[in-house]
Amino acid sequence: LDKDKDCCSSVIISWANAGAPERAEELLLELIKEGPSVIDADEFNVVLRSWASSGRPGAIGHVERLASLMIDSGKTNTLTYTFWIQTYAQSGQPGAPQKAEIVWKQLMQHVEEVEGSQIDRDAYEALLMVWDRSTAPEKDAHIAAIQEEIQDLFGEESSSLRRVLL
Repeated sequence: LDKDKDCCSSVIISWANAGAPERAEELLLELIKEGPSVIDADEFNVVLRSWASSGRPGAIGHVERLASLMIDSGKTNTLTYTFWIQTYAQSGQPGAPQKAEIVWKQLMQHVEEVEGSQIDRDAYEALLMVWDRSTAPEKDAHIAAIQEEIQDLFGEESSSLRRVLL
């Protein structure tokens, strides 16, 4: 495979969109070996999104490892954290909400540090989904707080919460 960046980006996107996150990740990691300047947040994020939506066992480990690489190389953006939180939501594993809250704090820090960054509705919806799928006793309090913040920021009730309440 020619290491031309555009070609590799297209192949990464194709594998990720075809539901083969492992293949997309494999090529991404190969590119990383060539140096961090070869890749950007877009390539990382498409692989994260693919893992997040895969629902596969072990997806969390892949996303955590890739997100760590992104943070170390300074390649993160708000989508990075959103896809990371979505992976926890898809997992439904015990402790997922608490891990998602840690990532949420990292997202908040990222927004404070990176000019022009802001948290979009999808990030709030992802965090809401993590808590919705939780069995933790504090679930209802977290859902109410997130919903209130969505209402304050976006002026409407969360579509996810409407589904929860039905």
